[in-house]
Amino acid sequence: NFDETAMISLIKKNQAKKTFSKTEKIVRAPFSKGDEDRTIISSRTRKMDLQLPKVAIGIKGLGKQLRGYEAISYKLKVQLLLDILFGESSKEYLHWYNENIIDDSFGYDFQFERGFNFAMISGSTSKP
Repeated sequence: NFDETAMISLIKKNQAKKTFSKTEKIVRAPFSKGDEDRTIISSRTRKMDLQLPKVAIGIKGLGKQLRGYEAISYKLKVQLLLDILFGESSKEYLHWYNENIIDDSFGYDFQFERGFNFAMISGSTSKP
């Protein structure tokens, strides 16, 4: 929390010490002879097949309530396990990436909240 009036005063004092150069006027180049004859393309559309199927897998965590050190330890262990198994330098990740099974959208996450926790693995793939 902070005092709004004091903060505004501090900002005004700070900005008053600064000098800013005057902005230059933008000078637009005049049309040259022949410019009016050029065809203007109002829009262009190119259709490309860029979509890849998406895949997501959720893994439900332990059902019991963890607190304190146990909770922190569990969260760190699961995050470390996910990093080892699916991190960008893991054998599995590199194999899948080199085989074009996954792309750079691949990711994983672990959510640990009071009463529930889960791991999520997702990404785009050409081979669902």
